[in-house]
Amino acid sequence: LPGVTLDLRQASDKPVKLSIKPDREAAKEGIIELVGNYNRLMAELNIVSRSEESILSEIDYLSTEERATYKERLGMFQGDSMIGQMRSSLQRIMMDVYGTDQGPKILATFGVSTNTSRASGGYDASRLRGYLEIDESALDKALLDSFQSVRQAFGFDSDRDLIVDSGIGFALDALMKPYVETGGIISTRTRTLDDQIARQKRTIETLDKQL
Repeated sequence: LPGVTLDLRQASDKPVKLSIKPDREAAKEGIIELVGNYNRLMAELNIVSRSEESILSEIDYLSTEERATYKERLGMFQGDSMIGQMRSSLQRIMMDVYGTDQGPKILATFGVSTNTSRASGGYDASRLRGYLEIDESALDKALLDSFQSVRQAFGFDSDRDLIVDSGIGFALDALMKPYVETGGIISTRTRTLDDQIARQKRTIETLDKQL
């Protein structure tokens, strides 16, 4: 059976009933990896779009070298509309409602959400920047009781044409592809900035000669 692994435990002289189950552990690891990458990207966007050093203090996984590097990047693209739009779109995708065979679902249903509260009460400003947290017990329960709903929340064939056309994974891919593809937004912006830097250098050289 394609995609199915049979683990033989012991011999039997009677018929054996086989049951096929999804690899819940692999699914869980995939979701954890996605959330980790999402938070890393959100941290990068926060760093380059804002100049407050408190942003760095909120990120506890940075090494000393990374912290020094990111400190130099603080606010580098402050006011840049592209950065703001990407950040808002990412947050919207993670908060949107997605269709499944079991009805509309949001990511928080499966234990993944932005928790804005402190243990002592009130709001934690560092959690208002779009980072996600995972409630592992809630995620484990969702993967055990509603595996298909979790799967379809990330990728769902809403019109039954055998092509995934909605879901978190589909939406993230549709959002990021224009940025990262060859000749896409980021490469075009990089080329534009490189051209501007080159022109500025030529202007500086000309002014130096004039001086």
